[in-house]
Amino acid sequence: ATGGYTVRMAYAEVASGLSDLCLCLGVEKCNDCYDEKTGTTTPEVLNAIAYSADMTYEYPMGMMAASSYVSMVNAHFEEFGNPTENQMA
Repeated sequence: ATGGYTVRMAYAEVASGLSDLCLCLGVEKCNDCYDEKTGTTTPEVLNAIAYSADMTYEYPMGMMAASSYVSMVNAHFEEFGNPTENQMA
């Protein structure tokens, strides 16, 4: 998902004792849509970014990917209720 999330998950793995060591690896895919000759982004990357956000809910609130996931989880909880301890285990 993101570099920050990757580091967080690696920390959680080691802190919980599930792993002794973790390797965090990230790959920037937006460079696939970057024109090295002109130093500008190509129309493909601009379109991908523009169409990936929900204009009704995300755009006006300045939401990022992680916050939009939280909104989906909260909507699920509202519709179906919070998970029980057994479901979370």
